[in-house]
Amino acid sequence: MTHRALISFHADDGERIHLAIAGAGDPIVMLHGWTANHEEWFPFLEQLTPHHRVYRWDARGHGGHGLTTSTPPTVQRMARDLRNLLQHYNLAGATLVGHSMGALTVWEYIRHYGTSGLGRVCLIDQSPRLLTADDWEHGIYGDFDEAKSRHFIAELEDDFAEAVLRLGAYGLNTRARAKYEQNARGWQRVREGLKQLNAAPLI
Repeated sequence: MTHRALISFHADDGERIHLAIAGAGDPIVMLHGWTANHEEWFPFLEQLTPHHRVYRWDARGHGGHGLTTSTPPTVQRMARDLRNLLQHYNLAGATLVGHSMGALTVWEYIRHYGTSGLGRVCLIDQSPRLLTADDWEHGIYGDFDEAKSRHFIAELEDDFAEAVLRLGAYGLNTRARAKYEQNARGWQRVREGLKQLNAAPLI
């Protein structure tokens, strides 16, 4: 995996956080989903960068960057990394855009640090609570209780790439399921990319 045009800063525990910065104008910080990286946002840059300074990170444990500290890459730690990023680049009034895990990171950030200093928040494709339960039926894919979560973790430990693909394929998107079962070329590319990742911190 290449890391063209990436720079980095150090979080307050010493971990190096990698990111790409482009454009000019009001700042937008874009936080990708689980197992993804800063390239997830590439299709939007042409429209955004003429008007905004866009910060796209590779979250801790993502993007093929090996961890250099013993700090686990939890969502709570990523929220602190986000705090460090905003402070490092002095991004008062930034817009936060979070997809999936990135949305969880934004919620966790607000839980700990509030909204002071933020401009706007955009959350994409995420439930605020992942697991379904007797008092919450809106978890991920609408049917993902604690037992299924434990089973999924075991599948990840057995075959990380395939477990991640199956999670997406057998969710709520029937077209995704059909493409997965056909082993379409796009799914093959994603599979090969997932196989290159260090699975342990992502699990």
